[in-house]
Amino acid sequence: MLGPRVFSDDALLARWAQGKQRAGDRLMRRHYPALQRFFELKAPEAADDLTQNTMLGAVEAQQRYRGDAPFKSFLFGIARRQLLLYLRSKQRHERMVTFRQAQGPDTVLTPSRCASLRQEQTAMLMGLTALPVQLQMTIQLYYWEGMKVHEVADVFRVPDSTVKTRLVRARELVRQRVERGPGASKAQSIMSDYDKWLRSLA
Repeated sequence: MLGPRVFSDDALLARWAQGKQRAGDRLMRRHYPALQRFFELKAPEAADDLTQNTMLGAVEAQQRYRGDAPFKSFLFGIARRQLLLYLRSKQRHERMVTFRQAQGPDTVLTPSRCASLRQEQTAMLMGLTALPVQLQMTIQLYYWEGMKVHEVADVFRVPDSTVKTRLVRARELVRQRVERGPGASKAQSIMSDYDKWLRSLA
C-alpha cells in the first residue's frame, strides 16, 4: 500500500496559493516549529503571531519566488523582516525598554527554562540573548536551523563573507558574556565546545 504523497516545499506553497488549504496546513506543520523557535528568543510574547504572519507572507510573495535559492532561505528572509519590523515599532521599543529596566538583561531566561538546562547551556543562552539582533539571527539560522553560509547570506541578502564575519563577531561577544556570567568558571571548557553547546540549545 502506497503512503501519502510527499510534496516539496515549493509544490505545497504553489498549491496553497491556489487555495488548497490542506497544502497550506502541511507546509505550516513542516516549518512551524523552526519558525517559532526563531522568534521565541527575541519576541516570545509574539512568536505565534509572527510565525503565522511569516507563512502568510510566503503565500503572498509566492509569485516572486523563482526557486533560485532554497525555500528555507526564502522563508527565513520573510521571518527576518517580520521580526525586524516588530522590534522597530515604537510600541515594542517602549515596552522593551520598560521591561528590561524592571527585569534586567536576561528576561527570556525564565526559572523553568533555566532549571531544564545545564550550567553550560544556561551560560550559552545568556550569551546568545545579549547579542545584537542581526548577530543573533545569524547564529540561530546557522547553528539551530543547520543552514549553510550561502543560505544564510540569501536570507540577509549579503555576501557570504559578511555572514562569516558575523559568525566570528558573535562568537567573540558570546565568549565575553560567558566569561562575565555564572558560567565563568567553565568558560574555557564551554568555548572549546562552542558549536556543541550552541546546537544543544535548539
